[in-house]
Amino acid sequence: MKKFSKVVALSLALSLPGGSIFPSVSCAEETKRIMNLEFHPLYLFFGLTWVNLGFKVSDRFTLGPSVANLTFNFLGSRYSGTVFGLNGTFYLSQPGAFKDGWDVSLETLFGANGTIIGSTIGYGWFWNNGINMYLGLGGMGASSSTSSMPVVPYLRYTMGVSF
Repeated sequence: MKKFSKVVALSLALSLPGGSIFPSVSCAEETKRIMNLEFHPLYLFFGLTWVNLGFKVSDRFTLGPSVANLTFNFLGSRYSGTVFGLNGTFYLSQPGAFKDGWDVSLETLFGANGTIIGSTIGYGWFWNNGINMYLGLGGMGASSSTSSMPVVPYLRYTMGVSF
């Protein structure tokens, strides 16, 4: 529980308006970043390590690979193994990718035993040093050759660094 409290405290310290130790990238400020590496820190508590790499395809769209290593039970089904997938993000705010603002994200993971797909709408914060954080809400579902998981609410919280 202490580890969870530290992650939450660090996230809040980095994201509170006026309380941030790093200034956010303003919409008028141009960045030359072309990729973002992010992970889902809260999922570590549930036995899931999930990392995304997003490459800037245009000013408003990123696309890249995802990899996750998972071992957990959910709704009576056991999910385990390493899975690979794709993630894409469409930035709704101007001027777009790797800057503070709203976006829509789609993530898919494919494994030998099934597929996981999730979609969110959320807000991303990007600091001048490349550190970033994302908070979104949406839905996630999974299916395999033997069963399927119904669509459930999906809280997407990531921390990352853009280059």
